[in-house]
Amino acid sequence: MSWLHQLEDFLCTKLEGWFRKKFPDPVGPVDLAKSLWKQMRKQRFRSIKKVYVPNYYLIRLHPDDLEQLVSIQKALTKELAEYLEQKAAERRLSLVGPVQVHLDWDRELSPGQVTVVGRMQEKHGREEKKEHDLGQTLVYQGPLSREDGMVFRQWQLEVVAGPDVGKVYQLQAGCNVIGRQPGIEISLTDPRVSRQHAWVEVMGEQILVTDLDSTNGTLVNEERIQTKLVGSGARLEVGDTVLLLKEVVN
Repeated sequence: MSWLHQLEDFLCTKLEGWFRKKFPDPVGPVDLAKSLWKQMRKQRFRSIKKVYVPNYYLIRLHPDDLEQLVSIQKALTKELAEYLEQKAAERRLSLVGPVQVHLDWDRELSPGQVTVVGRMQEKHGREEKKEHDLGQTLVYQGPLSREDGMVFRQWQLEVVAGPDVGKVYQLQAGCNVIGRQPGIEISLTDPRVSRQHAWVEVMGEQILVTDLDSTNGTLVNEERIQTKLVGSGARLEVGDTVLLLKEVVN
């Protein structure tokens, strides 16, 4: 990104923030589209011949702002996804899968405030859809037996410190969400953990941990991270909770 574009983004962010504080109007579809497009550009990844951008986006809003959009949420997220696909095509940006946009609320945000996190999520074989209360996530179902010589690897997160100490969570293939939100894969009671704090993605023999712009951040082996590949024995810290990653080979 050129310095002129960086300056433009900086000034737009400052001006929007100033106007939001002075005139806190409800967040509308245009605000969401602008935030998504900005995040897509921010997370560009240049490969050998292509420039990749995220295809999975999570938008967080203040509960009052989200309430204004609930009646059109399904149609709106579809329209926003189509908008991003169009922008990517116009700028010749590559996507690793169809664009998905989800909305969620966060009481820690102020009215009018919008946060967006994006990630690249490839489509795998043998997919199925799993519904959360915030939307749908594509989940890859890996090998379930030793057929054809395949070994089934199971991953676990054990809480070794914090309010939920002693609990063990079985990770499923695909994306697992850590947070305080009821019904997600790793639901914690720690008040210093955000409702959706981090993603833990199982990709065969690899585990990818991604912080979801949480209030208190995510640490892996005492290092604050945004996205990091980890292995068995890694210690994840979210809020006052420490989780130990374990691999179980059957």
